Amino acid sequence: GMRLWGLAREPVWLDEAYSVLLSEGTPTRILQANAKDVHPPAYYLGLADWRQGFGSTPAGIRGYSLAWSLLGVVLVILLVASFGTGWGTAALAGLLVAINPLDIYFAQEARMYSQASALGAASSWALWRWLDGRSGGGSKLAPGVWLALYVCTGALLLQTLYLGAFILLAQGCFVLASLLARRDSRGVLAYAGAGLFTTLMVLPWLAYMLTRGPHKLGRLDWLSPPSLPYLLSPFFRQFYTGRMAAEATYHHFLFLGAAVISLVALATVALACRRQSPFCRGAIYLAWMTCAPLGMVFLASHIYRPIYSVARFPVLVLPTFLA
Repeated sequence: GMRLWGLAREPVWLDEAYSVLLSEGTPTRILQANAKDVHPPAYYLGLADWRQGFGSTPAGIRGYSLAWSLLGVVLVILLVASFGTGWGTAALAGLLVAINPLDIYFAQEARMYSQASALGAASSWALWRWLDGRSGGGSKLAPGVWLALYVCTGALLLQTLYLGAFILLAQGCFVLASLLARRDSRGVLAYAGAGLFTTLMVLPWLAYMLTRGPHKLGRLDWLSPPSLPYLLSPFFRQFYTGRMAAEATYHHFLFLGAAVISLVALATVALACRRQSPFCRGAIYLAWMTCAPLGMVFLASHIYRPIYSVARFPVLVLPTFLA
């Protein structure tokens, strides 16, 4: 209901019109057009099929992002439930996602960010279930099923948003550190194979893109590297207030309260580890999957080249933060 409210209130803006343009025509035409764009084609291919059934009105094209956002709520519930904290805690996490302003904002925008966020949550969930199974955690599905689900969701994430690579990189660092700490050589080999399969599923698109001539992926030289306050801003702004402007005086109180809640969340991770709580490993995983991708984007922007992540990348790590 919160995502439907005001879905068509605002007119379509430039990027949404671009989404319509890049999802026009046959799949071949869509692939050809996206090969020269800054984003991969999975979102546009899905939007093209969605428009066949729901039309190209503002509400129609935004409904595709809304559906992915609702799926993201379910995935956060499943992610939290997999930590063994009970379905009540999982439902509370789902409620936090359902009422979150940043998630609602992108659920009402005809762009690929809700799809990327949901796929990031799905890959984090599948990878945790596989890793938990290797440490003796209960699961009715075979470990190979969870790893296959991780490969599929990870590959689709990369085909939806190139910045999803930072989510997969953070996942890989956590998993390898966990497996090496347990000296699980078979697990390392299995994860390496999963990474290889993920890469192989994305390679055809990358090869096609490179053969279609010059693309816009490297034309972002006008960007400046993000500052350190930007690295921390999701924890006292975007995670809580979404895209709200910062001009009003009372917003300072909102940002202060958000910063306090974020510190409490991080303190909870430390407390869980100190008390050797069963939730300890899960808490560390959530904290890492929230903080590490943001840090990686920050470092890559300063070491390699600026990355266009302002006010958009935080939605990719929002599910694990709310969890």
